[in-house]
Amino acid sequence: MFHQEVLVLLAIINWLISLKKNNKTIYQILTTFNKADELQQLIGLTRRAAASMEVFSNLLEKLITESVGITPSEIIQKIITDVGYQAYLQQDETNGLDRLENVMELKGLALQLHETEEITSMTDYLDRIALVSDIDSLDSNENSVTLITLHQSKGLEFPVVFIAGMEEGLLPHIRSMDDPVQLEEERRLCYVGITRAEKLLYLLRAYKRYGFGQGSQISIPSRFLSDISDLNVQSLEKTTSNINKNMIIPSSNNNQQEKVHSLDPIEIGTKVLHKTFGEGIVLLCTESGNDYVVDVHFTSAGKKKLLMSLANLQIIGQTK
Repeated sequence: MFHQEVLVLLAIINWLISLKKNNKTIYQILTTFNKADELQQLIGLTRRAAASMEVFSNLLEKLITESVGITPSEIIQKIITDVGYQAYLQQDETNGLDRLENVMELKGLALQLHETEEITSMTDYLDRIALVSDIDSLDSNENSVTLITLHQSKGLEFPVVFIAGMEEGLLPHIRSMDDPVQLEEERRLCYVGITRAEKLLYLLRAYKRYGFGQGSQISIPSRFLSDISDLNVQSLEKTTSNINKNMIIPSSNNNQQEKVHSLDPIEIGTKVLHKTFGEGIVLLCTESGNDYVVDVHFTSAGKKKLLMSLANLQIIGQTK
């Protein structure tokens, strides 16, 4: 199930693909009469409407031309930037940031599929993500794997449950970490997911994760994992005698935890650049396990609390 803002972006992408494939399309009409005065004379548009159509036509032509030879993630970034979609979402003070993160996750998935499955065309990318199914189509009698969110799992039960993403910044969500009420809501949501399991429960985390369109980032285990009693728990990270060694999958990222330790705190007053939020100034930097939580005031997005290992902040200077 896709969020509305993601569906809008996918609709734009689908339309651009159809414009490139079809010879007789609105694209040809618009580019044939891409001058405001010609449009005004041809179909009786007002000067203002004709000018808007000209801008729209030029934008379509630019997107189609520049999308040749670049990756799906680059195409998505170009669309959300050139059509002003990112700026549009940021104007929503209620849940604009959530909606923007959903869009950036779409870009992050494109980057991941390009690097791991060598998906290089937008058509192949759309075919790949079309495999996502809706909760409404669930068949309890079908012998299959069900992929749903924690929110969607309420009221359901399964013999075996896998909860992925047990990492700081995901569960709990990074924006809940500085709010005790929201943090407890995240804890309750985690509990809901855990109690969906009738027989077996697997809690999974990644050593690295593609997040918010920024490429691979080191992940930190969720604090909720340490809250769970050791009773009836087996960890694949522990080589105890009661666990078969064949169950432990060697990781190619054995040095990832060491890399986390190499993070250095950022001084208060440092000017930083974030790919989504833009420029900002560090207000506070506090240690959190093997990571640092950074409070940043961004010029366009206001105050945000970020995990340093996930935020991919670029230092651009110091305040005077």
